[in-house]
This record gives sequence, C-alpha cells and structure tokens, in this order.
Amino acid sequence: MEGLQMPVVQKSPRQAKRASKSVTTERPKELTEVREKEETTTRDVSILLYTLKRVFEEQAIDKIHYFKFIIDPESFSHTVENIFHFAFLIKEGRAGLIIENGEPYIHLNIGGGEATGGTNQGIISINMKMWKDLIDKYDITESMIKKRQ
Repeated sequence: MEGLQMPVVQKSPRQAKRASKSVTTERPKELTEVREKEETTTRDVSILLYTLKRVFEEQAIDKIHYFKFIIDPESFSHTVENIFHFAFLIKEGRAGLIIENGEPYIHLNIGGGEATGGTNQGIISINMKMWKDLIDKYDITESMIKKRQ
C-alpha cells in the first residue's frame, strides 16, 4: 500500500446557524398575550364571584337558579362567557351546583378553597336555540352579571 497516497483536504470549521430574530421576538409577545388572557379570566371570575355574593346578600338567599343568574338575555356570547367563568368558581370550590326538582341551583361555599368532599364534574353546552328557549322558559329580562369591557 505504499503507492497509495490520499490527498489531504482541509475543511473550514463549521459555524452554528443562528436562530432568526423573528423566533425570539415572537415568543415573548405570545407569552405576554397568554398572561394577559389569564389575568383577564382571573379578573372576570373575581367579578362573577363578587356579583354572586352581592345577589345572595341583597336577596337574603342561600341559593339561586343557575340559568337566571348565568344567562344574559341580550347577549349569547356573554352568556357563554358566564358559563365558562362560573366553571372556575366550581373548580376552585367557591360555589357549587345542586339539583332540586330537576332544576340547577347555585350555592356559595363559604370560606372558598378547593372542595373537600367528593366532586362531580360536568360540561354544560349551550347553543343559540337553547339560549332563546331558556330566556323564554324562565322569563329572563335582564342580566344579573354586568358585561365586561
């Protein structure tokens, strides 16, 4: 193998490619938007809890009909938001739903915090026709929950 000589080829050192700036600038913007949405949801849930407590105090009641509290007869989208935010109150153990005579009622959990007993979870869905039917059935003329800005 004496006669075999391989030419030596020198390669230039490899340089790592840098990430484009658009990737690094987009991520903080996305995180900021997520944080803002979380803060808005937290604020809206707090407003809902405050409103619920106020209604209970003003009417001197220990339960209120779920649909009469949640439904905004002027806004389907606001009703959907109310359903979404109320689910957080249940999850956090600040409120609960009970069924009496086939009707859903909200009750407050004094002291709040995570629910200590066994819990049942469910998903409430609503469409435009159901929303209109519930408004008629329960004669809902105004929203108990103020619209958020």
